[in-house]
Parts: sequence; C-alpha cells; structure tokens
Amino acid sequence: MESVFKKYNVSKIFPEADNVWALFPDGASAALAALEITRILNIYNKSVPNEDWEIRISGVGVDEGDGIYINPREGKFYGRHVDIAFKLGEDIVEDGEVCVSEFVYQNIKDDDRFRDINFSNVEYDDEDDFNYRHLTGDVDYNCDLLDLQGIGTDTDIFLTRSYDSDYETADLLIHEKYMKNNITVMMYGCDFGHITRKYDIQKCLKMRDTIFEMFDPIWKSFGGLEIEENFYIFDDPWDAIQACLITLDSIREYNRNQSEDNQIPLKGYGIHNGTMLLVPNSDIHWGDPVNTASKLGEDLAENGNIYISEYVYSLVSTQLEQQSNLEYTKLDLSASEADLTSYSIKKL
Repeated sequence: MESVFKKYNVSKIFPEADNVWALFPDGASAALAALEITRILNIYNKSVPNEDWEIRISGVGVDEGDGIYINPREGKFYGRHVDIAFKLGEDIVEDGEVCVSEFVYQNIKDDDRFRDINFSNVEYDDEDDFNYRHLTGDVDYNCDLLDLQGIGTDTDIFLTRSYDSDYETADLLIHEKYMKNNITVMMYGCDFGHITRKYDIQKCLKMRDTIFEMFDPIWKSFGGLEIEENFYIFDDPWDAIQACLITLDSIREYNRNQSEDNQIPLKGYGIHNGTMLLVPNSDIHWGDPVNTASKLGEDLAENGNIYISEYVYSLVSTQLEQQSNLEYTKLDLSASEADLTSYSIKKL
C-alpha cells in the first residue's frame, strides 16, 4: 500500500490493528489510491496458489472535509469525516469494495481520471446522516507487484513468495515467539461520534483526554497494559473486572457533577480471554480476545454495562459468587453475524 499512498501524495498514515487510515490532499487522490489498491490486491490474490496466501480486505471508505485532528500523543485521526470514512470501509462495504461519500462523489464525478468508473445510485445512512455511493471499475496504474523473497525484520517475521517453502516452520516460529496464551483483553466503548456530530471535534478530544486521565491510573494499578487508547491487557481476568467496576464508579461520579452537554457518553466494557498474537513495539495485536472484547465493549455494551465472555465467566465464577454486591446475568447476544453468549455484571 505504501507505494500507492506515496504516488497519490499521502501526508499521514496511521495503522491500528487491522485498519489503516491515510490522509490525502483531496478526495480524488484518496479515491484513486483506494481503487488502485483494491485492483492490485485482486491481481495479487489471483496469482497465489491457494487462499492461505491471499490478502483480503473488507473494503475502503473515503470522505473529505475540514475539521480533521491528529492526536499528537498517538498519531490517530479524529473528526466527523474520519468517522464516516471508517464506517464506509468497516461496516458498509465488503469483498474489497470502494465506497465514497456523496460529497466526494460530487467532486470526482466529472473528473476524467474516473471516466471508466461506475458509480452506484446514491444510498443513505440514517444512523449517521450521510449519503454515499459504491465505485466499481479500473483506473490506470503503473505499480509493479513485488516479488518478496525472504524479506526479514528484526522480529523474525518474514514475507515470502516462495510457495514451496516450509511456511509451517515460519508459523511455528511466530507462534512460539509472539503468541501469548491466557491473555485477558479489556476494551471500552464510548459514543464519541455523537459528541463530534452534536458539538465539535475539540469537545470530543477533550472528553477523550479526560477519560484517559481518569482511567489510565486505575487500569495500571490492576496490572493493565495499554495497547491502544481504549484497549488494555491483563494477566488476570478478575483484575480486569475490578478495574472496570472502579472506572465505572469514577465516570458516574464525574457525570453527576456535569451538565448533560459535558457528560462522558460511556457505552460499556467488553472482556475476553484467550490466545493472541502480540508483537512488542508494533501495531500487531490480533486474535479472538481482541475481536470478541471489541464486539462486547464497543458494539453491544450500553448504559455502562460490563460484558464478559462465557469463557471469562468460567474463570471468575468463584470470585463472582463471593461478591454480595454484584449481580451477573447470562445473555445471548449477537454482533457481526456472530452469536456471543456473555454475562453482564453490575453493582447492586
């Protein structure tokens, strides 16, 4: 992707888990880069001997506008147009599609560089109030596919196009060095998109900073290690639950002393335990604990609920039964077409 990004004058790139954000000088440049990347990936995937070697993406979303802020602490992008692009690429498109907002479409529809591109009829997202269109077709490109032969890094993770090589050995090496067992992942969700839409990005960022200042010392006091802004890992799932209960008390006390406009819109927490790929000093932290905790805490939680997976419940059931001030309820939830049996925990 990097060579395509540079070709279209990318100014900033921010990778996070399995997502990549990139800032371009205009929507046309971003849309051309998106179309070129998806075409190159399609060609690459057809050239490999089996699906194990394919690089798959859900798709790419593009929006354009003012009010984009880059957090100097972590390099992450914020703003309504960032949120729209993310929703287009993460939730709306699939199978490597490209989707642009109506604003971008109006700016590129008569651009000769898109003469061979087909635009779908306009569609509307009623949740976040914006119009968008799907793009299909090819753009001219001049990027060569790379023949990657044993390109290594100091982390011993390597890429190869030598399909006869013993990639099972490589998998074993990665597993032994970077797969971490019995890791508890905690993720919390807040409806910052609502704050950005109703007020502005500055108010949203102020709230984020407030949450970090309130939460971070508590997570760390229970042995939590920050991986991303709302993503911590713990050795002990009971420590994660206790930390969530204390932060929940803190944020409710904070909100009681604030006007409605200044209250922090906490959705809740998700906790799961399992095996994950964790490479130090990188953005590689992948695995079922991350995906499940994210679904529970960011997609499903509401009203400050603490959702733990069924497996986490099996690890902490004894401690829960000993707590006279806690109530826990079994729930059958679903997110992204996945069924998730979980337990909701709250104080009496």
